[in-house]
Amino acid sequence: MHKVLTKAYFKKHFCFVGIQNGEIVVAALLKHRDKPDISLIDYIAAGGIKLIKIGGFSVLNMLKVANEAKTSYKSLKEPAWYLEVLGVSPSYQRKSLGSKMINDCLIPFISKSGGGILALITNTDLNRSFYKKNGFEEFSESRIRRFDHEICNWGFKRKVPQTYH
Repeated sequence: MHKVLTKAYFKKHFCFVGIQNGEIVVAALLKHRDKPDISLIDYIAAGGIKLIKIGGFSVLNMLKVANEAKTSYKSLKEPAWYLEVLGVSPSYQRKSLGSKMINDCLIPFISKSGGGILALITNTDLNRSFYKKNGFEEFSESRIRRFDHEICNWGFKRKVPQTYH
């Protein structure tokens, strides 16, 4: 699923990677604040139809849950950059690579690209504390119910000033 999402983002938005010793150790997918979200057509064009064939209803359900989780981000009053994915390779976690990706890469990029709000959603307490530590403000909390499961969902945002050259 991440491979399909990355391919869809690569065509319309931004993909950032950190490489160490020839291995991708951290990656981020960033939606431009002024461009539309990735559509179902974009997923299909990036190979999503194969995922649906393999995973069927569960893949469609995951896409619905992901879309529902984004309602907090979409409720923001001004257009916002959206951090779709921030991932660190398991063997490189707890080495500040996620924080470096945010603060040394994404924030300067957004600042040079006009600034604005950087928003994201998460559904784990560990990630909540990580984003708070990195200067994000929690602005929403919701619960998503599917079948017998409930997922907590928190929205975060961070104001990024524009850099003038």
